[in-house]
Amino acid sequence: MADGPGRPTTPAGGVGPRIAACALIVGVGVLVALLLIPGVGNRASAGDRDEPGATPTPVDSKSLHDFGDRLPAKDRTARLADIEEVRIPVDGVTRKALVYIPSGVSKNAPAFVAVHGYTSSAQALVRRTSYVDLAERNGWILAMPQGRKYANGQHAWNAGTCCGGAPSAETDDVKFIDALAKELVDDYGADRDRLFYHGYSNGAMLGYKVACRPQQPFRAFAFLSGTLVSPCTQSSGAPILAIHGLRDGTVPYVGSRWRVGLQTKLPPVLDSANTAAVLNGCRSPLDSSSPRDRQVRVLEADCPSESPVELVTVSNMTHQWTEDGDRYGLNETRYSTKWLLAHS
Repeated sequence: MADGPGRPTTPAGGVGPRIAACALIVGVGVLVALLLIPGVGNRASAGDRDEPGATPTPVDSKSLHDFGDRLPAKDRTARLADIEEVRIPVDGVTRKALVYIPSGVSKNAPAFVAVHGYTSSAQALVRRTSYVDLAERNGWILAMPQGRKYANGQHAWNAGTCCGGAPSAETDDVKFIDALAKELVDDYGADRDRLFYHGYSNGAMLGYKVACRPQQPFRAFAFLSGTLVSPCTQSSGAPILAIHGLRDGTVPYVGSRWRVGLQTKLPPVLDSANTAAVLNGCRSPLDSSSPRDRQVRVLEADCPSESPVELVTVSNMTHQWTEDGDRYGLNETRYSTKWLLAHS
């Protein structure tokens, strides 16, 4: 969070070049720390209750689970040692992100920016999701930005009215995300036409803010367990996927007047998705008339083919980034990455 020096400029266009200020995460101590990081923050409490919600048509999530399983333990350990910490100066503050470049990656590879939630961290995404494994198996560049740490000791993103100390500090996290996207193209050789944003909770809220502009760097967005908490009157028309658990007690599907932990009110998730649909030029709102007897359901709007908006609900899911397909009927990481790539 402290101010720091800028990075020297690195020639664009290759995966091989690394900026001089990047710190290679190596050594047993750091690796062990990664492996011991606790679960992603903001998990729902045992008291989460069912929330009534929309009733999308079924989606065959199993057909989307074809990217391969987690890497063997020894291979995963080797991959974790290759994660780099990138430092980017933004408004006089040095911002950080973890970047993973898979072995043998080709030039103009797709790049995913995975954004953690309030109280969580980029390192937690490494530990709690299979993103590094999927990136290695499929040749994707992966970046995981780190939110700033505030007086309450928690990392947060300024998504509008949420979360933590970020809104009152007026931190420009959109500028940071834009700078990171540029870094991936200029210094790591990512395909500028296949940059994807994937945010969880507060990171999903920030994603709505990033998307609510006529010009922005991402081809498509995926939001998990988040909602719109900033004014949104413009759009680039980028495809948007939202996934939400109907038992989410932290960011309730039906919204809330006031969340003490987040210090903000939250609009209904369906309203947020419909705002995106209107701005994307969809001819109808998301259809919520289908039966309620499915664990995993999808709502779709009548949108232009290049600007779809889709909302997936999971009846028994709380506030979490889930990869437990057996329990919830959906592996969120694989579903989202497949969906994003399909809309590039």
